[in-house]
Amino acid sequence: MDVNRLLSGCKKNKLYDIHPETQIKNAPSGSETVPRRDLSASFGQVKYVLFWVLALYFIVAKGDVATAASNMGIALIFDPFPGKTWTQRLRWQRAWLIIYLVAVLVLLGWAWMK
Repeated sequence: MDVNRLLSGCKKNKLYDIHPETQIKNAPSGSETVPRRDLSASFGQVKYVLFWVLALYFIVAKGDVATAASNMGIALIFDPFPGKTWTQRLRWQRAWLIIYLVAVLVLLGWAWMK
């Protein structure tokens, strides 16, 4: 069942449609379009950076390695390189994610050993 096909019939030519381009509100001829922005990707990157900052705060200001490691692990949920599968990523992006994961695991191990 194609959801886009079902929804496009009842929401056609509206601002909230699912099509890649949407019409400008009050356009005289209906031919003026503007591309839609995917805000979920940039919002995910903002959350990634915020969890990084929070982790740095807990390491530097509080000295709490366990909480910093958990915040760094949570930051991995919000993909810093959105929209790509693992095989489509550049080599340095894959290396960054692997090194980052190893750093999180090392910090968790260090906090567990304390």
